[in-house]
Amino acid sequence: MYFTLPPGREAALDDGDAEQRCSLYYVPAIASASRDGILQWYYLNNLHTAEETNLRRRYSHELLWYDPTVEPVDLEGHLPHGHAFRGNNMCVSSHTDWNPRSTPCVVYGRGGPTHGIHQHHDVGQVYIDGHRQ
Repeated sequence: MYFTLPPGREAALDDGDAEQRCSLYYVPAIASASRDGILQWYYLNNLHTAEETNLRRRYSHELLWYDPTVEPVDLEGHLPHGHAFRGNNMCVSSHTDWNPRSTPCVVYGRGGPTHGIHQHHDVGQVYIDGHRQ
């Protein structure tokens, strides 16, 4: 959630593309199993077609895993706008708000190496995304 940019784009860490849409087909299973309304809201507000996610969306899985009895809980007021993930390559993220369609600013980056992931260093990346710019 912290590395999703409005409207439902993936953060461009490493060699990524900030226009790539997130594929969240697995999220309804986690929301259902944990009865987590925050995950349910996140899933429902970041849906994209299979084509928009480079065919990574799995409609059959979502049909089986989605539980409409899990009440969505808006992220705003329930999840801090920023977080540091020290154990995950020292990633950090800060959102102005949790509006899923547009937000004034998202600042994110990473201070740790990824050489074990894709064989070269991308240390010290900082990105500022303001209204998709």
